[in-house]
Amino acid sequence: MCLSVQESTNVTEVLQEVIDKKIYKDDYETITIPMLFESVSYDTVVSALKTILQNGIFDKV
Repeated sequence: MCLSVQESTNVTEVLQEVIDKKIYKDDYETITIPMLFESVSYDTVVSALKTILQNGIFDKV
């Protein structure tokens, strides 16, 4: 589990909300992309997040 998150927080739900509402899209495109060594589109990042969520990595045991 993510040590920076309260134990009662459902990380999967939080990440799904970030994806659904595109909360960090503008920040990613204006701040993060210029710092990357190679350009990675926001859609690629979201796709990776969806894969992580589908793998159940944040599911509580």
